[in-house]
Amino acid sequence: MPFPWLIRLFTLFTIPSFLCLFGYPFASIELGSGHFPGDYSPPSPPPPSLPPLPPPSPCEGDLKGFGSLDTLCVINSSLDLVADVYVYGNGSLEIGSGVKISCPFAGCSIYVNLSGRFVLGAKAVIVAGSVWVEAGNASLLERSVINVSAFGGEPPGESSGTPEGVYGAGGGYGGRGASCLVRDEEFGNGVWGGDAYGWSELDKPWSYGSKGGTTTKEKDFGGGGGGRIKINVTEWIDVRGTLLADGGDGGFMGGGGSGGSIFIKAHKMTGYTWISASGGDGYAGGSGGRVAIDVFSRRDDQKFFVHGGKSFGCPKNSGAAGTFYDAVPRRLVVCNHNMTTETDTLLLEFPNQPLWTNIYIENHGKAVLPLLWSRVQVQGQLSLSCGAVLTFGLARYPSSVFELMAEELLMSNSKIKAIALLPLSSEHTTLFKRVYGALRMSVKMHLMLNSEIHIHGVNDAINDAVVATSLLEVSNLLVLKDSSTIQSSGNLGVHGQGYLNLSGPGNLIEAERIVLSLYYSVNVGVGSELRSLLRPSSSDDAMTQLCESRSCPLELVHPPEDCTVNSTLAFTLQICRVEEFNVEGTVKGSVVHFHLVRSVVVLPSGAISATGLGCSQGIGQGKLLSSGLGGGGGYGGKGGAGYYDNDFVGGGIAYGNVDLPCELGSGSGNDSLPGSTKGGGIVAMGSMEHPLPNLLVEGSLAANGESFEDALSKQGGLAPSIGPGGGSGGTILLFVKALALGNFSIISSIGGIGSPNGGGGGGGGRIHFHWSDIRAGNGYQPIADVNGTVLVSGGLSGGRGHMGQEGTITGKTCPEGLYGIFCEECPVGTYKNVSGSDRNLCSICPAYALPHRAVYNHVPGGATEANCPYKCISDRYHMPECYTTIEELVYTFGGPWLFGFFLLDILIILALVLSVARMRFVAIEESPELHPQCSTQMDKSLPFLRSLDEELNIEKERKWRNQVHRLYFLGPNTFRKPWQLPHSPPDQVKDLVYGLSLLLYCSRSRCSIGEVELKLWSSVVFVVDLAEMCSFMVLSVLPILALVPQGSSCYEDAFNRFVDEVNGVASFHWWEGSIYVILSPVAYPLAWSWLQWRRRKKLQQLQEFVHSEYDHSCLRSCRCRALYEGLKFSCTGYNASILLQIGATSDLMLAYLDFYLGEDEKRSDDPCLHHRYPVSLAFGGDGTYMAPYFFHNDYILTRLLEEVSVSSTVWYRFVAGLNAQLRLVRQGQTFAAIISWLETHGNPTLSAYGVQVDLAGFHLTGTGFSHFGLVMRASETVSIKVVGESKCRCSKSKQQLSRSIRSANGAGHFKDPERPPLQMKSSVVILNSKNIDEIKDEKFTYRVMALFIHHVIPTGRQDLVGLGLCILLLGDFSLVLLTLTQLYTSSIVDFLLVLFILPLGIILPFPAGINALFCQNAKKSVGLARIHAIWNIISLVNVVTTLVCGYVHYESLPRSKSSEFNSWNFRRQDSSLGLGRERVVVVALFIDSVQNSSSTVY
Repeated sequence: MPFPWLIRLFTLFTIPSFLCLFGYPFASIELGSGHFPGDYSPPSPPPPSLPPLPPPSPCEGDLKGFGSLDTLCVINSSLDLVADVYVYGNGSLEIGSGVKISCPFAGCSIYVNLSGRFVLGAKAVIVAGSVWVEAGNASLLERSVINVSAFGGEPPGESSGTPEGVYGAGGGYGGRGASCLVRDEEFGNGVWGGDAYGWSELDKPWSYGSKGGTTTKEKDFGGGGGGRIKINVTEWIDVRGTLLADGGDGGFMGGGGSGGSIFIKAHKMTGYTWISASGGDGYAGGSGGRVAIDVFSRRDDQKFFVHGGKSFGCPKNSGAAGTFYDAVPRRLVVCNHNMTTETDTLLLEFPNQPLWTNIYIENHGKAVLPLLWSRVQVQGQLSLSCGAVLTFGLARYPSSVFELMAEELLMSNSKIKAIALLPLSSEHTTLFKRVYGALRMSVKMHLMLNSEIHIHGVNDAINDAVVATSLLEVSNLLVLKDSSTIQSSGNLGVHGQGYLNLSGPGNLIEAERIVLSLYYSVNVGVGSELRSLLRPSSSDDAMTQLCESRSCPLELVHPPEDCTVNSTLAFTLQICRVEEFNVEGTVKGSVVHFHLVRSVVVLPSGAISATGLGCSQGIGQGKLLSSGLGGGGGYGGKGGAGYYDNDFVGGGIAYGNVDLPCELGSGSGNDSLPGSTKGGGIVAMGSMEHPLPNLLVEGSLAANGESFEDALSKQGGLAPSIGPGGGSGGTILLFVKALALGNFSIISSIGGIGSPNGGGGGGGGRIHFHWSDIRAGNGYQPIADVNGTVLVSGGLSGGRGHMGQEGTITGKTCPEGLYGIFCEECPVGTYKNVSGSDRNLCSICPAYALPHRAVYNHVPGGATEANCPYKCISDRYHMPECYTTIEELVYTFGGPWLFGFFLLDILIILALVLSVARMRFVAIEESPELHPQCSTQMDKSLPFLRSLDEELNIEKERKWRNQVHRLYFLGPNTFRKPWQLPHSPPDQVKDLVYGLSLLLYCSRSRCSIGEVELKLWSSVVFVVDLAEMCSFMVLSVLPILALVPQGSSCYEDAFNRFVDEVNGVASFHWWEGSIYVILSPVAYPLAWSWLQWRRRKKLQQLQEFVHSEYDHSCLRSCRCRALYEGLKFSCTGYNASILLQIGATSDLMLAYLDFYLGEDEKRSDDPCLHHRYPVSLAFGGDGTYMAPYFFHNDYILTRLLEEVSVSSTVWYRFVAGLNAQLRLVRQGQTFAAIISWLETHGNPTLSAYGVQVDLAGFHLTGTGFSHFGLVMRASETVSIKVVGESKCRCSKSKQQLSRSIRSANGAGHFKDPERPPLQMKSSVVILNSKNIDEIKDEKFTYRVMALFIHHVIPTGRQDLVGLGLCILLLGDFSLVLLTLTQLYTSSIVDFLLVLFILPLGIILPFPAGINALFCQNAKKSVGLARIHAIWNIISLVNVVTTLVCGYVHYESLPRSKSSEFNSWNFRRQDSSLGLGRERVVVVALFIDSVQNSSSTVY
């Protein structure tokens, strides 16, 4: 029996009981009780204070310890208490390890009040109904336990925690106890056991849990309620044990008891502990208790459990969760530890000051706010996760207001419900339905993951439900993900300032009316849906008026600015004051309106639809027969007539305003007929005052009529044998500034399909584009980019009925220059000077005002006048007549003919001036008396060079006497075949070459040292002084050389090294040939000039190389060194010198090496020509046009012939005649004409002097001879005459000379001419009429032209020919410039083609010809004339190319303009101007042709 102090203790800490609302006590859940399960009773006033506590127990007395409570009391033995214990002192209390203090009675209390420390040893146990510890510090060591489970005393008076009846319900405390009794047919909600209490002491719980119910009246099987634990320390607490205040188990026969109370207050808390105030298990589980902590610093991880107990009778309905409150962060947790339940944890009034920070409802926790007006307001976060449910609502009241305010609302696999229950009486039973509660939610961020918010009733079939408006205000971020839904059976306003995202499939926002406003960006993702649907049973006055009205609702054209939910307006879904609205899913509503939206984007997967959401009847309702056959609904077009089995019924009429449609589509059938269809709804974007700035549609925008099959599938009825028609299309009204339709986009308002048994098709709807700002003129900007489809077709009939009539597509009236629905610019070439949208208003521009080479020009806003603007087809033509620069020049002078005469006069005048200047210039240059000889000038002006001049003459005279032999280089000096010296010298100079080898060694070795070491072939070493070098060479070395066998390396190596070095210098680099290969096909004259330049540079390099490498300072005087050139080898002090000199012909294709042997100053025994026989003389050139064959003559050869009495005049005539014949021989031709000329003219003349000349080929190879030339030898019939003082000062006698001549002619140097030369391997082969035919003969293709070029030579008319050529050159240059200008102005491709295929080919003929005309040297004139001819050929090719390009360009021009214009006028102008161009090109071709032939021969 409890003592009086215990009663006072209970009274002090008992929370006030709840009183019944309006005086009604809590009723039993027995059937027919007349009360309502789910009613909640408010708490009673607080009880009076507890009585004083009893006297404390001493340490060594009742506690059986040792020590003192004022210092230290240690209890080492277990205690079994039978009554309450009060421990008080200023010291500490230690309960030893393994000690058990037990008071196993309901409500037994242990109260400890110490100033020191409280220690519960390891494995120590305290068992009681109530444990209260007040101390400075507290320690609960490992595995220690304070257990007050199932020993709770009586709950507060007047509380309803213990269930009544015999249904085995669970006890309630932190939440409601579970009940397995459910009557769905009688109650709209499940029932529960014991009710919750103790909300007012949520932060400091101190109440016992309630006992569970029983299933029999005979015995109470209910589990006991949980006890109480309170630990209040001033500093720290270390909890490593367990605190238990669970409810007792009731088994299968009784309900579980509810959990008790645990409260801990300290400054610091540590340790890993298990703290539980869970409900007990039973037939129906008890609810969880209440746990609260007030700890400033909490470490480690403490586990808290307040879940309900298991229900064996209904496993899915465990007891409700209790509450866990953390006072420092002001956090409330409702967690049911993943135990499913249908029982609620009650959340009552929330504190205002200070606000709670966070509320967590998790792990199948189910919380409810059962108040008439309730507010959930937290300072931080409201989180629902893992099956959590938060329910708003109050029974028996038709209207409730709920508010939810937080910084963040996070929902994961959870629900929020806003419901209320309203009783409806009947004769036999009482029914309940859910009434709309007004949910006013205001958060900054709302995230939903697979979660739901429901604001709707249960029994939607009752039509008199009270409808309230709910507002969801999410200012920053609202995200729905993974099939999250927000649903309301009433009106719903969703407002915010940030971002709204329905991120994926299954996400839904649905209500009867929705206003979504104030967001910056709204995204309806793929598979998501934003839907406003009126309930089929609801009677909406606004919709009814809209279906019956023939006038446009004012709010569609001039909507209000406030963006609030208003049920009196026609809107069912309004998007208001949103910056960006992106649709990838579905937006659906009866009347969808976008107001004050900046941008709407409908992506390919997105759809904005009002299909089948219009009127079920309406003004244009299809007519209906009693048999059920109906015609289609009408609106934009008439509905199709129904026809079945000879029954005919008409469709609905057309109605509405074409220019500003704003009506719903009409249906067919009636409410009682299965498959009755509805018309299309309304989709309106923008308004008169605030048009939509930008609309991009890549998906669909539809307001189609409902088809019979779709209506039947929604209604779920059986298909009738005869059915109604389809609904008509609705309205799409677009107040927009800019519209873009993608390639696969669709804007449609088509009629629905009628029933398959003859129902008529619905008529098409109406689509109107009301452009807000159509800018005309220069400020025009396209307002629509339409690549998709716009449809207003009528619906089909499923049977033999008629198709619905097509609807209307209209647009705002377009200003001048624009036409069509989308106010596009009139096509180029048309103009429009009136307002209207009809295409026929764009008239064709008059063709006479359009010049040739002009096209109509696009102008912004279209042409508004008859004189349509035009532009030339290219910038090269000039306005206003689109003439080229040349044509403007021509027409400035009066036309082509006058300009031609004017140009001809100018050319004649300039040609006269040029011809006179040429005659005077050339005459002056060629006048012999005006140019004195160089020697005269030198004598008068340069007397100090007179001695050098004498030395030069002496050297020139001596050189021909000392010349021994001329060795020719092989090869034509091209990049592929450069000059090459043969390694085997001819027999004439073989002995000289052997001596030269050592001299070369001598020359290279004496430049830097005083002595030189010379090693002979016999390995004898001679050391000589430089002064004695030459005497040694002449007296000792040269005789030895005669004994050296041929082929010995002693004399061959040095000469071979010399040849290799020279050949290396003569070779070209690879890049030189590459440039030649590139230039050859592009501009051959440039390639030829490049080749000649490189040949000249190569000759200079050879001469410089020989001079620098082998000509050392071995001459006796500076004067002598100044006279000598080329390669010289000499020895000082003796009369012996060896000289080598490199020369070349004028065409730089033939090079030779001359050998000179004789004394330095004078030689008395000069050899004559007979000693040199046979003499080989090679031809220069290669037989091409630029380098014809020619015979090279020089002073040495002329002087040698003079020694045998051949005068220079005879020899010059021979050379001139031979060159005249060689000029006619081309590469690939035979030399038959040359052989014949030698036999008939050459040899008969020279034989008189004992000289015979034969044609010969040199150095036969596999591809032919390397060179052609002459072989000069003594005539077999010559008689040597020595008259007086012979010029040939030979020491031999006449007989000896004859023998030497015969020996020379038969020395074996030449092969038998009777043998074919191509089968012989010899260096020289004489060619005659018998073997010349074996040389390949290639016919000259252009023989006629060749004869004309080579034989038509003007004689005696040079001045007249010069005047003609001046006229031709100036004419060619003028026509070239005109042609280039014309080509550039007509076609840049033609200009580049002519200019770059043969670069500069049409410019350089003029300067080349002028050069040839003014050349004073006859030889130079011939060479320049050839180059001039080449350039003229290029000019001819260019002119032909110009002619071809001009013809192609002329043929590519269109022969006629569009049939809309006057094509005759254009053809006339093309013909005249084209003829003018052809005249210019033909004249240029003629002038170039004449110039090519005449300038060449000139």
